[in-house]
Amino acid sequence: MVKINDDLKIKKGVEDQLFTKALLIKFIMITAVLWIVLGWFYGISFTNILITSVFLTGFAYVLDVYILPRIGNVFALISDLVVAWAVIWIVGSIFYPLANLGTISLIAAIIITVGEMFFHPYMERKFDDEHEPSREENKRQYKGNLQTEFAEDMDIKTAAQAKEKDVNMIKSEKRNENDPSREKRQYKGNLQTEFAEDMDIKTAAQAKEKDVNMIKSEKRNKNDPSREERQYKGNLQTEFAEDMDIKTAAQAKQKDVNIIKSKKRKVNRSRRK
Repeated sequence: MVKINDDLKIKKGVEDQLFTKALLIKFIMITAVLWIVLGWFYGISFTNILITSVFLTGFAYVLDVYILPRIGNVFALISDLVVAWAVIWIVGSIFYPLANLGTISLIAAIIITVGEMFFHPYMERKFDDEHEPSREENKRQYKGNLQTEFAEDMDIKTAAQAKEKDVNMIKSEKRNENDPSREKRQYKGNLQTEFAEDMDIKTAAQAKEKDVNMIKSEKRNKNDPSREERQYKGNLQTEFAEDMDIKTAAQAKQKDVNIIKSKKRKVNRSRRK
């Protein structure tokens, strides 16, 4: 709350400085125009020019701050022209009555309005530049609020998941109390799961060791070209020995079959006799 109040005070201070600067620039511009039109050409004293500038700047400031922002830039310039003409004519008729005061006031009001055409866009740019950091701060604050809300949602979800886990544990304990054999089955299931995980780890280790051996063998073959040839011959001999074992087993089996057939023939002959 204190930080918000400080930000508001800072923002208000920046706006006050901006309006004070605008008021000072407007006063200098109006004084310069009136000094050229009234002082140089018609010999009006500088004191009367300052009095007219003060009145005109005050009315223009009220219009710029409270009325003109609501009606747009075009209507603002028309209003500036009318107000400047009226104020110069009224103040002039009191302090320095001239023969053609209406025309003189109109000429001065037109020049001041031309200056306002450049003054209004300049002040709008300055106002935007002064408030740009505030907009960036608001954007960062908005993003920070979104992140905070997201973190709170995640905390709520995590708490809900933890609560659901506790509820499931309580239900599981109750089921175990009602069914004593359930706990044993659950214990066996956990053991089987741990055993399966151990087997997976061992299988992965064996596969990794096999890959390492293959890599080492390839490196040795690269360093010793004759090694690959010897290994190939060894594989051929192993395959030949396996083929020989298969043939020997087949021959032995055929021999046993022939012996059995020979015995059967002898038995049949003895029965005939």
